[in-house]
Amino acid sequence: MTPNAQLSDALYTTTRNAGSDLAVTIIEGLATLEGTSPLELDVRLSKVIDPDALEELFDPSPEDVGRLVFPLNEYLVSVRSNGEVAFHRA
Repeated sequence: MTPNAQLSDALYTTTRNAGSDLAVTIIEGLATLEGTSPLELDVRLSKVIDPDALEELFDPSPEDVGRLVFPLNEYLVSVRSNGEVAFHRA
């Protein structure tokens, strides 16, 4: 994906709950999208992105001032600073 490419419509979108870890939101979203339990997923988020750095980068904020996109399984995950997590086709 080129840096200026637009993401297509999201296959699934969720929002981080107050007080929850962003990594948990991402894994739960992936599980929902794949129709399984988070415990059944064969994925380690830490192999793709540092969950602690992700938390620091996207400390909960009501403002939507940033976005990070990274691959996870066969999806592109878009994380926004306002807590929105969207899954797109890779």
